[in-house]
Amino acid sequence: MFSNKEKSNEFVTIDFLNQIKTENLKQKKMEFLFEDCFGQFWYKSEQNTYNTYYFNKNKKLIEIKKYFDTDIIKDILKDSSEKIWILEENNIKELNKGKIISTTAFPDNFNCSKIETIGSAYLSIQGKHNKKIFSLLFDKNSRDYTIISESAIRGVQKKNKVFITTLNLSKGVTCETHSFMTNNSSIFKTPSKWEKEKFYTFYDKALFDGQLKKNYFFFAPYESGLASFKNGIEKSYQIDDGLPTGKFISEAVDSNGNLWFAFIDGLARFIPQEDNFISYTEEDGVPNDINDIESDGKGGLWIATDKGLVKFTEPVYNANLVISYFKADSLIFSPQDKVELSYQHNTVRIKFLAVAMQFPEKIKYSVFLNGLSDEWTEYSSLREKLYEQLPFGRYDFRFKAKLKNGKILDGPSISFTIFPPWYKTWWFYSILVIFLVSLFYTVYKARIRILEKTQKKLEKEVETRTYELSEANIELEEKSFLIIEKNIKLTDSIEYASLIQNSILPKEKEISQYIQNYFIIWKPKDIVGGDFYWFFPIPNSKNYIISVIDCTVHGVPGAFMSMTANSILNNIVREKKIYEPDKILNLLHKEIRYTLRQKSKESQQDGMDISICYIDVNLQEIHFSGAMQFLFLIKSGQNEIDRIRGNRFSIGGRQKEEERIFTKHIIQYNSDDSIYLLSDGLADQKVRIDGKETKFKIKRVKEMYLKYNLLPIKEQKIKIEEELAELQGEIEQRDDIVVVGVKL
Repeated sequence: MFSNKEKSNEFVTIDFLNQIKTENLKQKKMEFLFEDCFGQFWYKSEQNTYNTYYFNKNKKLIEIKKYFDTDIIKDILKDSSEKIWILEENNIKELNKGKIISTTAFPDNFNCSKIETIGSAYLSIQGKHNKKIFSLLFDKNSRDYTIISESAIRGVQKKNKVFITTLNLSKGVTCETHSFMTNNSSIFKTPSKWEKEKFYTFYDKALFDGQLKKNYFFFAPYESGLASFKNGIEKSYQIDDGLPTGKFISEAVDSNGNLWFAFIDGLARFIPQEDNFISYTEEDGVPNDINDIESDGKGGLWIATDKGLVKFTEPVYNANLVISYFKADSLIFSPQDKVELSYQHNTVRIKFLAVAMQFPEKIKYSVFLNGLSDEWTEYSSLREKLYEQLPFGRYDFRFKAKLKNGKILDGPSISFTIFPPWYKTWWFYSILVIFLVSLFYTVYKARIRILEKTQKKLEKEVETRTYELSEANIELEEKSFLIIEKNIKLTDSIEYASLIQNSILPKEKEISQYIQNYFIIWKPKDIVGGDFYWFFPIPNSKNYIISVIDCTVHGVPGAFMSMTANSILNNIVREKKIYEPDKILNLLHKEIRYTLRQKSKESQQDGMDISICYIDVNLQEIHFSGAMQFLFLIKSGQNEIDRIRGNRFSIGGRQKEEERIFTKHIIQYNSDDSIYLLSDGLADQKVRIDGKETKFKIKRVKEMYLKYNLLPIKEQKIKIEEELAELQGEIEQRDDIVVVGVKL
């Protein structure tokens, strides 16, 4: 018996319960499976008993004789080639055009329960053994299978690549997606050859009951709604996303490739472009208490309910779109009018409508005002748009409507123009430009006359000032010549002083008679300097005294200080024949303070730092004393350096203690030991290291001595000077530098 829900015959109901008289078939819960190529309907009852029915010319329901010897049929499936697969407890039968053409047996301990299709070449068969879940991946062509233990599997096939989703229900519901390449429709039987593509972990209460469709994985939670994963992103869908109420039941793909989901209270079609759904419920003619849905391959869906089957074809909705109202302030226009508005009437209200026979309340609208915005508004149920304080210009208003089934219709448009106020018209701008040009020209001519008078006055003043400046320049040139002449004389005097300072320094020929291996680096900051070295050979012996002196000032004052110190040292050592370093420093301190009258608070308090060594060649001893300076010693064959510290006070300057006494250090040395004396100019010199400006530092001086110690003494000097020049670069020298090295 057929009944029409609407005049368009979109919904056809087949009432089985009124036609089936057999008592054991009167089951209230029915699940529709499919319609085969003979027009036969396959369904199952609550008792999992499968029967086939078809309608004759008089539309009477007739039962076809069973194909099988057993009533234990677990599931039935029709594939894309119209083959029917019947799953029994331990085997699967293949029907083609109503005939059994093959039977494949499974292990006796494998209890089958459900069958699903995977692409065009494979089936997924699920079952249990000892309360554990097993699945078979069945090749329809070779009729071979692979056992996947403790998992349920789903999958799809895309071209020659198959995607298999396994659900390990024993470990909480987890899902892994594998893929493998098909080879002449045969699978690789070893699971280890599968290429693992993705891994997901789902809710504790999740049930996989969907398929891979356009890069989506769909899942149905137990409670309500749907969940999906796309490119690793999780999303849930509820009633607000277009789903009907009730628990998820089943899914199907129609002949147009649309993905449908059935819930207890309705159907929902997925729209991938918008990532949401369109739902059809009882108000659309879809029955309640849905048990199953299947596609008939002809554009329709079959819905199985407690009362029978309903054939559902998606409704074709339509509407007539009109602009019903256009108002600018108090002025009302029709869509056919030529709408031209003054700038006072720049607030516009437009009403529009989609006239539809079916579900007008479900229609959504989007509007666009060309001339104001470049984008359409979001879809909403509002059927009126207000534009306030529009600027003058030309506008085109358009709107479109989205019907319940997602169809979008374009509505009519209306154009209108808002004229500018008089002070923004082209003729007003023209008059304004002419007026401004005339005003500018008048002001310009008056300004030119004033400038001409001012220029003549300035020319006279310039002539006067030029004469005065020429006289001043002559006088300035004469003074400049005098300054240059004085600078030349002063520079000549300083350079001559440099010659005098060089003459008092020890000569290398004299030093070489006592020391064979040594080097001296002397680099004054200016033409003359305050740092110098001093050497004295002990008469009638091979012993000698060598010293480095660092005056606290440099330049010309330093040169005077160095000559004073040199004279006092010569008097102490040459005249008084005092050779011990500590006694020399004691006397030098007293003589400097006496010579410079430093006992008076008004006198200058400059002094000097000094390191002095007496080398006893016969006893191989070094007698060392220092004032704020060090002696560096490197033993032969050793890769370490000793630093012998002098006293922590200078020669000369302020003295708070009653008497200043210097300490003598006696160090035993061996042949090829090296000693180094230096002023503080090298350690304090600014250099650039790793792009940063810093001091050379005493630590780098020690590392340099160790690095070059094994080289001949003359080469050490070259390496030290090269390293200093490389690190210093363009940085100006800030102090006098003296370095003395001796190979004993």
